[in-house]
Amino acid sequence: MNRKKKIIFTLGRSGEAAYVKIGEHTRGQRKVAKNIRIHDLIAGYQGADVILDFDSEDRLLGIEILAE
Repeated sequence: MNRKKKIIFTLGRSGEAAYVKIGEHTRGQRKVAKNIRIHDLIAGYQGADVILDFDSEDRLLGIEILAE
């Protein structure tokens, strides 16, 4: 299977948020089914709020980064 994968980076107008879209959902084929925050995975994490978006089959769709 030779599908082209896309990665699209979007920066919010205020500069306080960014989103990295990964793969086919950039055309609407997949929808976010769950989110996981880095703060929930790493005890004592001190960085920016990072949220991982997954589809219903646990494929990573995107990464949201929010300024502190």
